[in-house]
Formats: sequence, C-alpha cells, structure tokens
Amino acid sequence: MNKNKVIRHQQLRLILYNLIAFTLLFGFFGAIVFGQMRTTLFAKPDRDLTMYKSIIEARFGGSPLKDGASERFRFGRVMPPPSPRIIPVQWDANGEIANIQQIGMLNYENYGLENLKFDPSTIGVISNLTLNGTYHFRTLTVPDPLFKDSYIQLLVDVDTEHNLLGNFKRIIIICAAVFILLSITASIILSRKTMKPVIRSWEKQVEFVENASHELRTPLTIIQNKLELLQTMPE
Repeated sequence: MNKNKVIRHQQLRLILYNLIAFTLLFGFFGAIVFGQMRTTLFAKPDRDLTMYKSIIEARFGGSPLKDGASERFRFGRVMPPPSPRIIPVQWDANGEIANIQQIGMLNYENYGLENLKFDPSTIGVISNLTLNGTYHFRTLTVPDPLFKDSYIQLLVDVDTEHNLLGNFKRIIIICAAVFILLSITASIILSRKTMKPVIRSWEKQVEFVENASHELRTPLTIIQNKLELLQTMPE
C-alpha cells in the first residue's frame, strides 16, 4: 500500500468520525432544546387543565345525582373555567354532548366539535387532540361528580403553541442541514490538521529507510563479494 493511499484512507476515516461526533452532539442539543421548548409552551395549558380538574373535584365532589338536567346547565355558570381558553364538554351516559348551549353554537361549529367523540383513554390523562385536521387541543377528561356514568372533557385550544412548535421544528431542521454542511467542512479541515504530524512522521520514516539502505549498501556489497569469493575459492 503506497503512501498516498494510506493517507487518503486515514483522512477519510477521520472525516467520518468527526462528522458523526458533530452530528450526534447537534442531535442531542436539538432534541433537548426542542423538548424544553415543547414543555414550556404546553406548561400553562396543562396547568389550567389540572387546576380546573381540581376545582371540579373540590366543588362538586360527593354522591352523583340521579336526575337534574337543570343542574347540568347550571354547572358552567356557577363554576366558570379558570381560563377563557378552556372549553368544558359534558358527556352524558349515552356518549352524547349534553351542554351544547353552554359551549355555544359558534364555538361548537367553528371548532368542529360535532366530530368530537368520547375517548376513554383521555380520562385522567392530559393528551393531544386534533379536530378536522386543523384545530389542536390539549384535553383532560374527568368523571362528572354530579351525574353517574357521565364525564367532563376539558379542551384547551393550543393552535398558537402548535404553530410556534412547528415553526421552531422547521428552524431546527434548517439549522441541522446547515450544521451538517459546516460539519463536513470542519471535519475536512480538522482531518487535514490531524494528518499533518502523521504525514511528517511517514516522510521521516521513509527518509530514514532510504538513508539506512544507502549506508548499508556499501558494506553489504563488500560482504556479498567476499561470500561469492569464498564460494568460488573455498580454500
């Protein structure tokens, strides 16, 4: 293997190692920043949902009522949401929305709540919800303390947070593409700087071998001649 091939092979390995290291570092950094951004954006909506859940449990805890539709519609006026962004949806025992008048037809139609279906997996768990592929919500469902086999689903419109997160994600992707290009350039430069001492050592080794072979050629030639003479004239 000649000098140029060895150096080129080693340099390519260094470029690959540096590129992998830079990419992993930026990947971890981007994931941490994105995760913190997401947590920060959804912190207040989640806090509002948790607060409203506590209010429901504290104010209306007790034995469920068997009947009393008027109490159901009184619920929203007696206990307004802690945030105007929260939409309380009350599900009856048949899985139907029972407080359309409280929600208001404007919100009901604009947000596409007519397509909303009761999801038992959201009971007691804050999760994401998308309606009509356009409207994004954080949602939390709690048992209705006033009515048996009924639930209250709390919805918080997070379209603003979702758009901000989407824009931030695009920025991260663009920065990642630019960073990869810069990493390739930096890897090439670093590999060349790293290979300089190796190249110098290689050149010194080659120079030493050449000098040593030159210095040893004369005595070896004399010894060879003497051995040939001994073979022809052993006596």
